[in-house]
Amino acid sequence: MLDKATRQEIKKLKKQKQFEEIYERFGTKAYVKSSPRMYMRKRIKELIKQGEYQKIKEKFGKAKYRAYLPLITRDKVYKRTGSRFKANAAYAAGKVLRFMPYVMLEALLMSGAFYGLNRSIYYENGRANHEIIEQYNADVEQYAEYVRSLNLSQEEIIVKVISDIHQQYRFNYPQNDLFGYARIYLYENGYGVCRNMSDDFCAKLNAIDPSFKAHNVACQLNEYDANGEEVVFDLMDNVHRTIDAHENEDVLSNRSSSQIEAIGNHMVSVITLKDETVPIVVDPTNPGMGAIYNGAICMFNAPENAISTRPISTFLLTEQPLSVFSDYFESIENIKSFQELKEKYGPKALEAALERVKQIEAESSVKVEIDGISEKYKINVDKPNNNRGEDRTTRKTNQEDLER
Repeated sequence: MLDKATRQEIKKLKKQKQFEEIYERFGTKAYVKSSPRMYMRKRIKELIKQGEYQKIKEKFGKAKYRAYLPLITRDKVYKRTGSRFKANAAYAAGKVLRFMPYVMLEALLMSGAFYGLNRSIYYENGRANHEIIEQYNADVEQYAEYVRSLNLSQEEIIVKVISDIHQQYRFNYPQNDLFGYARIYLYENGYGVCRNMSDDFCAKLNAIDPSFKAHNVACQLNEYDANGEEVVFDLMDNVHRTIDAHENEDVLSNRSSSQIEAIGNHMVSVITLKDETVPIVVDPTNPGMGAIYNGAICMFNAPENAISTRPISTFLLTEQPLSVFSDYFESIENIKSFQELKEKYGPKALEAALERVKQIEAESSVKVEIDGISEKYKINVDKPNNNRGEDRTTRKTNQEDLER
């Protein structure tokens, strides 16, 4: 609490309209309390125009920052795209999403019998299959114990888990899934698709370190980018995917017709990294990383609009439906540039991280007490590349090489 002399000084400065001096001397709380609403609105709009978004939060506090998120989003989208239509659309969406947790969510829950049904199926699946789920969890904890023993960095853990998934499992369509437990089909049968691999990736990452807060997000893997060009992904060259050759033709040709674009045709993982201010995207199936910027998925190994979010599907079909809201709001609060993140988590950086992991495993003398665990989970550096049964002659991968 401010003493009497301080309060009198603030009152004097307020009378003299020296609001900026109040901020410099007494901080955000006194500044916001003393400054007229119109004055603050003008200053915030000036900062938005200058692109000083983070300064708004620092100077006016999180509450004011949240209140101006739609305007901030509109400014960011316009500066990024040059399109006033897209900017105004983002502004309108931001206004809706600002109140969505209180109004729209209630409406969705009231009208969403589908949501309620899915929740009940999820809990029933967990109860009916508790034995295999407990066995899976025990194996994952054993795996997590081994990975933790290696003392890897966050990005090294990510590429280690991705590589291990492809070393252990094949890509092929499952016959059926346990809703909410797609990872179990992968575990029992040794093969699966994006939803199975993403679910397995999230479970393993969270077991290794809960601060990752890994969760599944539904999305659309697009055929063309924002400029109308065919989407080309730059996949990690040292992660060797195994796709069942005898069914490869059917898998690739029939996948689009069996999916509804509005629902989405792909599943990725969204995680939290300690040093980053935006949600980070990991595609375990088609190895690569990206981020959510202004509510949109931007991959570090693909052009703009390569992957589009499907929030309704995420809300209805995943274990953490409210991540739709948290991912959106966190994606607005970014400080680092996209290029800076791309340099840290692009394909070349991830390939280098995986090579470090292989070296660490080769040299590590750390042994978990369980017999054979280090050999069971060590990356097999001699495993041949079996990506579609062909030798990779290029790191560039077009739409036909991507699995969903």
